[in-house]
Amino acid sequence: MNMVKKHFSRLMLMVLIAELSFLPSHAQVCLEKDPVKDIRLAIRKSREPKCKFNASTPISSEASENLALANWQTSPLWGQEIIGSDLATDFLSMHPQKSNVRVAIVDIFGPLEARSPTAKNASELLGPITSERSHGNQVMDLIEDPMFGGSSQVTWTQFSSADQLMRLSDSQAQIVNISMGDFSVDISEHQYDEVARFVQSGKTVVKSAGNAFPENSRYDDIPGLIRVGAMEPNGLVSPYSQNGATVMVPASGIFNSAKETFGGTSAAAPLTTASLINVMAYLPAISSDEINKLIERTSIPTFEAKLTGNKKNMLNSYKMVRIAECLSHFSTTNLNDDLVNGRPRKCFDFSADSKKAKVDGELKIRAGSCELLEKGIKKLREAFLLDPSDILAKDLAAAYRKAGYETNALFFESLTSSKAAQHQYVLRVSSDLTERESPYFAFSSFYRIESLPLIATASRLPPDNWIKKQVASEIESKAKSNSKEQKMKAATQAAAFGPSGLSILKSLLSDMDRDVSKAAAKGFRALTMHQYDSNWANATQKFIDAQGLQRKIDERLSYEISNE
Repeated sequence: MNMVKKHFSRLMLMVLIAELSFLPSHAQVCLEKDPVKDIRLAIRKSREPKCKFNASTPISSEASENLALANWQTSPLWGQEIIGSDLATDFLSMHPQKSNVRVAIVDIFGPLEARSPTAKNASELLGPITSERSHGNQVMDLIEDPMFGGSSQVTWTQFSSADQLMRLSDSQAQIVNISMGDFSVDISEHQYDEVARFVQSGKTVVKSAGNAFPENSRYDDIPGLIRVGAMEPNGLVSPYSQNGATVMVPASGIFNSAKETFGGTSAAAPLTTASLINVMAYLPAISSDEINKLIERTSIPTFEAKLTGNKKNMLNSYKMVRIAECLSHFSTTNLNDDLVNGRPRKCFDFSADSKKAKVDGELKIRAGSCELLEKGIKKLREAFLLDPSDILAKDLAAAYRKAGYETNALFFESLTSSKAAQHQYVLRVSSDLTERESPYFAFSSFYRIESLPLIATASRLPPDNWIKKQVASEIESKAKSNSKEQKMKAATQAAAFGPSGLSILKSLLSDMDRDVSKAAAKGFRALTMHQYDSNWANATQKFIDAQGLQRKIDERLSYEISNE
């Protein structure tokens, strides 16, 4: 056994030395007592950003490094930055709000550690103490600390343990945060009805979409309920985030004011709640329906939304508060119509402010220093959030990459619209995640989209690419299932997979179900008619001729199914 361990250690050292040989010279180190540890430190050093952002934020360097353990190369407050929480905080400090907002939380609590006196006095509303730093405490931190994406306009009114949803009917809160998925607690019909009644009364409930993908949420059919999904630092929807989200928030591993990392849809919800508290402070009478309209009007289409046409758009905290502050100066009889029609225009069109911020940001970025680069990126983010465009997204990606924050750069690349840019993003992010030894994570994030363009891109990856192999495996699994729906989906996806999916199409062509076999025949026809790629058309026709499939394809397309 000792001999095996010895050989294994030597092998690991050889692998690490091989990796070390590709490092820049400044990152190479002298091997001392622990060569393996030294080499790992050198590899990690080579991946550190060139500039250290958020220097003014009270996050220790050790905590920042812990967040980067997966080599994400993100700025410390990456999630809050992307939705513009810091910009909203700056704006609020210069434009005092009208009123505080009454807020309630339903969660699992330990001892309350909030700074708000109201919160400390509310401890009698809680259930049993469960831990020193509970889930509920972490949610509170994100809601009420402006430096970490929260709001300064919070008045806590109620803290309910997870089994006390029924107490919402007694709540004086204007907005309630529920950072718990359906599978965290036993959801009773009474609790479901209580949430529905609270929302129907015009008040706002923000709820985590849940971390149990692909399960559906029991709350999906409550109109007006704001369900929040989570996104990864690279711009993909988190593989665990359940469907049915009203809006998406980049929150997979973010800092709260206790300098802890907190993530998932549990963190995405309080960042949304804090953003809406800022809006409600300017527009205290705004209803849940009107808030949904505001979210819809300001949110930014994600990579998945652009590929699939679904409504998984990203929260735009900064633009929401700019609109709310402007509208607070006008008397309106129908806020809902104003939000739908975008009037008065000055409250919705910030293109002039965006252009000004862009010019300012570009000047700072050209200056070259890390301090000015950070300030320049902040101005570009302001420009982008006020008036999103492909040009600004690309400029932000380039600026973050210049600073050494590769994953921040990937996120903004994911927000571009051109097919060429999206194709490059897929290749870059799949390569990036595979290099980070996260192939399963990469695959699950990609494949949950089930987008044909994305599958077509995967088909062009090298033959030994792990993601490509897993896409093939998933399509094969659908083709072999007993579900007609899954087989039909497999036929469509196999065609998008190009030459790599031809053997799957062949197997489905002989399926006894007429619709499935016809779907396979349509897949062959799509490939031969250059619907995907001209090179694929030639390869497909050669495969059909070699396998003698043409007659069978013609039969299936004309519903003349033989009984072989």
